Amino acid sequence: MFKSSKKHKTTMQLRQFLHYQALRTAKELARAQQEAKTQNKANSPQASIERLEQLANAIELSEQHHPQPLVATLFGQWQRILIVVLFIAILLGLLLMLQPIQETSVRLSMEVSGLEFQLDSCAEGISCPQIIADQPLVLSSLELKKLQEVGMDFVEGCNQEVPTYLDTRNIRFFAADQVGLKAAAQEDMPEGISLALDYQIFPMDSVFEFTTQNHQRYDLNIRTPELYRQLQVGLGGAVKIAPPNMACELPFGEVVSILPEQNEIHSSLTLQKKNVALLFKSGIRVKRLKLAGDNDLRSFSTILKGQLHFDDFDRDSRTLDKGEWLRFNIKSGELRALSLVQEQDPQYKALNYDAIHFEFTGVVDQISTGKHDRQRNLMPTRLEYIQAHHGVQSLWAGILYMLGVILAVFRFLSKP
Repeated sequence: MFKSSKKHKTTMQLRQFLHYQALRTAKELARAQQEAKTQNKANSPQASIERLEQLANAIELSEQHHPQPLVATLFGQWQRILIVVLFIAILLGLLLMLQPIQETSVRLSMEVSGLEFQLDSCAEGISCPQIIADQPLVLSSLELKKLQEVGMDFVEGCNQEVPTYLDTRNIRFFAADQVGLKAAAQEDMPEGISLALDYQIFPMDSVFEFTTQNHQRYDLNIRTPELYRQLQVGLGGAVKIAPPNMACELPFGEVVSILPEQNEIHSSLTLQKKNVALLFKSGIRVKRLKLAGDNDLRSFSTILKGQLHFDDFDRDSRTLDKGEWLRFNIKSGELRALSLVQEQDPQYKALNYDAIHFEFTGVVDQISTGKHDRQRNLMPTRLEYIQAHHGVQSLWAGILYMLGVILAVFRFLSKP
């Protein structure tokens, strides 16, 4: 390439020199003719004419023996084309680097102080049963608040005689007092009471809100779009119920029917044992997860610690620290585990803290960290998608390889 360019440059210099000499001779001839005309000379400067003819012949011979190569001409054009293609490729790379993809699959494994999720349907347009817990919880106390109606079917095993069905006055008394049904474990029965929430049918769009308090106490609030019938809560164990003030020893499975006010269930659970897990038979489909809380002063993140992983990419898992904000919009997803746990404080080993552990997997179309104006978009870019998918990466590599082959062929043909 360099030899051909040097030879072409020498040819162009020779042409310029010959044209310069021809122009100079033509000017001398014109000046001589003007002088001859002025002095009325009949003869013309024959020497200058002969010199001009010699230079014209030299130019003609130069054009015949040193023509500009066609391949070199095409190669010069291809150089300009390749520069344009390279510029477009750089611009395209910048666009791919800045443009996030439409959706991605993520996995979350987290511990939080509060969690709110909304149920989704099992099939589009069809509401289905949601299994909340496979195993009964062992509690030291249970409190159901703001009840409109309470019915207890059990009559045996209590320290006082009660009717088969509590009359309306007693039911309304529970509601008017806004204490509802309160159960506490007897001191001589340390194993506690059992609470069964399994096989409860909650309609689509029901919202569950878990919040940690202290000393293994958790608040569980459930909001449903409609409660077309009473909910059945299974109790078992030695319990005290107030009001009325009575103690009962119940086999597991005794049912308390409750009808809450305004389609909301307010309850407080105090665990009898540590690390009590709510295990699902199958993942619970959810359409929304909220990892933030509010008080009278401000909103705050409920994240204590966790890991965020992108399934479709080779990224390392992102560690989420205490108080870090995380927002995402779910297209489809499932809660695969939910546990009420007690962990050891990493700074003060003698102290423990209560937490809610959950695992989530699903597809999101938006995910970010940070608060308000300092949010950072965590959605992968299209360039990362190309790098992570070897098929698309191989296609781009093949295109660049073919461009390199074409360039090498033109370089070879342009040589003398």
